[in-house]
Amino acid sequence: MSSIESKSDKSSHPAAAPVSAPASAAGLTGVHSGRVVAIAPDGDILVQVEGAGDQLTACDFLQASSSDCPVFAVGDEVLVHVGPPGGRGCVLGAKKRYNPASSDQTVVSDTELPEHVVVRAGKSLSLRCGETTIKITKEGKILIKGVDILARAKRTHRIKGGTVAIN
Repeated sequence: MSSIESKSDKSSHPAAAPVSAPASAAGLTGVHSGRVVAIAPDGDILVQVEGAGDQLTACDFLQASSSDCPVFAVGDEVLVHVGPPGGRGCVLGAKKRYNPASSDQTVVSDTELPEHVVVRAGKSLSLRCGETTIKITKEGKILIKGVDILARAKRTHRIKGGTVAIN
């Protein structure tokens, strides 16, 4: 029987010992459901593929973009591509229910919002939208740039400073 040696210390991951041949040895190839049973320190994702009995498949994962780094946990249900015997599998992604509400469409009530939010930056913090920018620096400067800037107050609108220059 062939085997895939995991690069990890098998004694530190009891769920990972021993790693058998990929599930394709049980006649499975292609895309299947599976469950993550261990994640080795070297990055191997060990998956128990449905229909492959107790055999574990050592897998890499599909990275869709340079900024995309999924986080998998033991117990996650995943889709895995199982290749030919002796090869590694590839986790294609986690299986989850689709949530059709996007962040642009989500309506949040005031009771669900935090009372206060702190955003920290070491040097500066900028908010940008189109040609408009609000920049805050660690030196204490606040710069507001925009095509048009409107300041309104229901009550008193105060402008204070050592020197106030208008135009």
